[in-house]
Amino acid sequence: MNIYGIIDSNNCLIDISKSEQGTKRYATKNGYNKIGYRNVNSYNATISHEKVGSKWIEYCEHSFIDDDNDGIYGSSSCRYCGAKED
Repeated sequence: MNIYGIIDSNNCLIDISKSEQGTKRYATKNGYNKIGYRNVNSYNATISHEKVGSKWIEYCEHSFIDDDNDGIYGSSSCRYCGAKED
């Protein structure tokens, strides 16, 4: 079972709800833009969603890969969201 919560400015999870929807509602009302979860038997948390504009999107830490295997990561994109590496 997971416990959902908001991610504060120190990147710490603060337990809020047993449901993702309840946590999103709380975060929206109180001005938070990241939510996450942890297993009820653990203190290790994972960021799951981030609010961009008015929509919650799945959080991505940009796992960059070398698209053309040339050893240059400047032309790489994130394997999850397609964002290009700077």
